[in-house]
Amino acid sequence: MAHRDLVLIHPEGDKLPPASPFHNEGRTPAGWLVCYGLMIGSAILGAGMIAAIMPLVWAGGIVIALVLVAGVALRAAGLGQPAPEPADHAKAGEAKAEHAEAEHSSTSPRSKGRNGGADLTNASR
Repeated sequence: MAHRDLVLIHPEGDKLPPASPFHNEGRTPAGWLVCYGLMIGSAILGAGMIAAIMPLVWAGGIVIALVLVAGVALRAAGLGQPAPEPADHAKAGEAKAEHAEAEHSSTSPRSKGRNGGADLTNASR
């Protein structure tokens, strides 16, 4: 196995995301309304297309439009996913350095990864 096959991180180091993800996974009242509303509107629109009833097609389109507007309104009212805040990369870098120091000082085989802490950088040489 070549050395390049064993590299588990990016060669230039870890890349931090531009913002921290939220812990609610999008499970908000606005998200639920938009999800179910779009499903109902699409079902109405689809039924109208299958049955060739144009007023039903228009009704489904109107339901979809109203649901999207309601979702935006609920988000503006604070019931949706908040706008992401930029991550503080300086603090994240310090935390990463502290984590790396703690990982290297630990003697537990579990904290050293699958290979038990063995250095795989020169494995192919």
